[in-house]
Amino acid sequence: MGISLSLLALLATAPLEHELPLQVTPIADLSAVADMRHDEVLQVVRDFGRPEVNIALDAWRPTDDDARIDAVRVWWSDAVDRFPFNDRVLRHLVIDYRRIRADRWRIRVEGDKKRFVFDVALHDGEPAVFADVALGDGTIVRQCRADSAQLLAQRFLGIPIGIDRMQVECTDARGVAHVGALRMHALGKRRR
Repeated sequence: MGISLSLLALLATAPLEHELPLQVTPIADLSAVADMRHDEVLQVVRDFGRPEVNIALDAWRPTDDDARIDAVRVWWSDAVDRFPFNDRVLRHLVIDYRRIRADRWRIRVEGDKKRFVFDVALHDGEPAVFADVALGDGTIVRQCRADSAQLLAQRFLGIPIGIDRMQVECTDARGVAHVGALRMHALGKRRR
């Protein structure tokens, strides 16, 4: 798997990213970053593509500060390795990482004329995903903590032709469980 210049530039936006692996990396080695501990935040299962490959969301925290998240990354994962998105994927996908405060990152993913936005923040001492989730009745649950996620394809005659939605099971601030779609924003033509 090659790594593109755009991916390198993207990774450079997060402090300490230069110390994180930029290539195919065994999952067992993700904690080998000096003075950092690795947390798998969420695995997003897909209903298209290679069934053994998910999208992983990882976070790294300093070993000496439980109140910080110093880096986050979205990339592919199989049962053994993590690996960056290749050039072919990055022609259709933009990922922006932005630190909001010491313990919270905002991640924006754009592709297929859609934008998904979610946060990685500490919850009970561990990194978790928080997002606005649209329920079937149109109600929006703000900052619902994702427990699981599945990326679902839009299909034509059974063939995947784009992204339909990201379905999540989440828990709101009162502890109530919900199932809905990560709130999506439709985009016009993609900026280059």
